[in-house]
Amino acid sequence: MRFRLGYVGIAFAGVAACLFPDPSPLGGDDGGADAIANDVTSDVTPVDAGGDGDADAGPVCDPSKPFDSIKRLDELEIDDQYKETLTPDELDIWFGETLHSDAGNTSEIMHATRDASTSTFGTPSVESSIAPGDVDPAISDDGLTLYFSKFGTVGSWDLFETVRSDRKSPFSLGVQLPGAIQSSSSDTAAFVAFDQSLYFASARAGTNDIWRAPAQDGGFGAPAPVTSLSSGGNDEGVVLTHDGLWAYVTSDRTDLGSAGSFDIYLAHRATTSDDFGALVNQTELNGSSAERANWISWDGCRLYFESTRNRPSGASLYVATKIP
Repeated sequence: MRFRLGYVGIAFAGVAACLFPDPSPLGGDDGGADAIANDVTSDVTPVDAGGDGDADAGPVCDPSKPFDSIKRLDELEIDDQYKETLTPDELDIWFGETLHSDAGNTSEIMHATRDASTSTFGTPSVESSIAPGDVDPAISDDGLTLYFSKFGTVGSWDLFETVRSDRKSPFSLGVQLPGAIQSSSSDTAAFVAFDQSLYFASARAGTNDIWRAPAQDGGFGAPAPVTSLSSGGNDEGVVLTHDGLWAYVTSDRTDLGSAGSFDIYLAHRATTSDDFGALVNQTELNGSSAERANWISWDGCRLYFESTRNRPSGASLYVATKIP
C-alpha cells in the first residue's frame, strides 16, 4: 500500500487497495529530474549473495554517497506496481499490483524469481495464499515469513503475517499480528529490520508516523513511535541498512527541500542504540513525481523503490545502484 493519500478515509478494501486511491495530487511526469529513471541502466554487477537468504552483513557501499544510476524493472511492469521486497540474495521479489483495467481496481501481491541477482526477473505470478485486496508485502531475512496489510479487521488497515517451512513451500493462510501492534487507524508499510524488529507506518497518533515493534519471544513487543524519523507530515515507511545505522524514510514533509509530493530522505546514527540524526533529501532519487523507498540490499549498493515518474495514475518499480 502506498502513499496514504487517502488511506485513512477509505471506506472499503476494493478501492483502498489501489496504489493511489486518489492519484491526482501525486501526479507523475516524464520530464526534468524524473526522466533519468526511464532509460538509464546500471553497469554495476550486483553481489550475488547465494544460499537460502544468506548475505554478508554490513554495507559495502557508502550510504552517504549518491546513487550512480537508476533502472526501471521493466520485466515486472503489469499495470500499477508498488512496495517491492526481496530476499537477501535478491533472487525472490514480492510486490503489490493494482489492476486499473477492471472496475474494482483489483489489488494483489505478486511474486517473481530469477536465477542470479544479475538477471532479470521471470514472469510474476499472484501469491495465492494472500487474498486479493491485501497489500504492502515485506519478507523476513530467511524468506519464511511474509508480512502484509489487510483492510478492515481492527482498524482501516491492519498488519498480518503468513509463514512457510522452507523457501520452496507455499505460504500458509495469513493471520493477524497480536493486538498490541494493531490500532483503530491505518497500520501499513511493514519492514523487517536487521534485529528482526518490525518497522511500519501508522496513523494511530494522527498523521502517519514511523513506528517500531521490537522482536520479542518469537513475535513482537508493543510498538513505539520513532520520533527521530517522523514529522508533522505523512511518513509513509522506512528502510534500514543491514547494520541498522542508516534509514531511508519516505515522507511528504515540506521542510527539507521536497521535490515532489513524497520524497526519499536519508538519516544516520552512530550506533543502533542512538536516535537517528537529521534527514537529508536524496535528490538523485526524487523528482516532481512521488517516490517511496522499499528495500535496500545487504551491501547497501542497491535501493529498490517505486515512483510515479513513468505514469500519471500509479507507480513502477525501480532499482538505484551505486558503485562500491
